[in-house]
Amino acid sequence: MSEEGRFEKISTRGAFPSNRKDSSIIFAETWTEEAAVFLFGGQRHLIGETDEFWKFTPELKKWTKLPSGPSARSEAGVVFYQQNILVIGGYHASDIWGYHTSIGVWTQWMKNIPKCISENVILCEEFVYSVSNCKLGSFLYVINLHERKYSFTTHSLEVQ
Repeated sequence: MSEEGRFEKISTRGAFPSNRKDSSIIFAETWTEEAAVFLFGGQRHLIGETDEFWKFTPELKKWTKLPSGPSARSEAGVVFYQQNILVIGGYHASDIWGYHTSIGVWTQWMKNIPKCISENVILCEEFVYSVSNCKLGSFLYVINLHERKYSFTTHSLEVQ
């Protein structure tokens, strides 16, 4: 975006991610690098889900392909916590994986989280909140990243 607040097309150098939908994207300022945009997974047309992981450095106008993620998925939630890009759930996924931005390694943070947790997540201190609609109703999930546990509450909504 320009200083005047207008969007502008930028040209990038080198390789870049293929066209996709339902990918996860986040802006993060890491300890070891300048600010960057991280892009994980998504659906590629006629190919299916991908586990590709990319970083865009705005200052250099360059995409860099990083080590592939834990498993191909789309519609995953993503947050930045303690120098980790955390990929949370996603379509048909029920785990949390973290990519440590300083050492460049993927690590599994949690297994067996509800499959309803997907792209609608927000981080507040060490808690991730996700409101999800499942066949059983609407739930507010709270994931404690420090203790690596989750809890949930049910919500009933009346439409008038």
